[in-house]
Amino acid sequence: MKILKNILTALLLLLIILALVGFILPQKQQVERSLEISASADKIYPYLANPKLFQKWSPWSKMDPNLKVQFTGPESGKGAGMTWQSKESNVGSGSWVISEAIENQSLNVNMDFGDQGAATSFFTLQPSAGKTNVTWGFETDAGMNPIMRWFGLLMDKMVGGEYAKGLQTLKDLLEK
Repeated sequence: MKILKNILTALLLLLIILALVGFILPQKQQVERSLEISASADKIYPYLANPKLFQKWSPWSKMDPNLKVQFTGPESGKGAGMTWQSKESNVGSGSWVISEAIENQSLNVNMDFGDQGAATSFFTLQPSAGKTNVTWGFETDAGMNPIMRWFGLLMDKMVGGEYAKGLQTLKDLLEK
């Protein structure tokens, strides 16, 4: 019985330490990937600002052939958005709406993943000598939740690879 009590005490102490460390971890997480595309910003921008065109290169649309998508708001630019539903755990369900759009320069997208929280995604376009450097980023705030702060340590690994794949698909689409 004494051994069981010691094990339970050790586990409780470990949980307390993990929670305390969780509060020390960064509250905000950011992931970014960039890729140079041999196309002008005005050719690339519609694929970012139009949710229907976004679906053509989004890495998540390829993960679930049964993905259900509904488009909302205007066709493109500020206010354009979509909702999606998937039974695939790596796609999930949620919605996004473009909250800010500066034509051929940048976009901010408000994302809502339901119980999993909210985040902001962004795109920037930097033209240079007939090419454009496209950056796709993701920002989220874990608030005072120590579990989400621990989860934030995995964000780059979970989202970064998909962003890189998506940008490569966009590059392939535009450079063909």
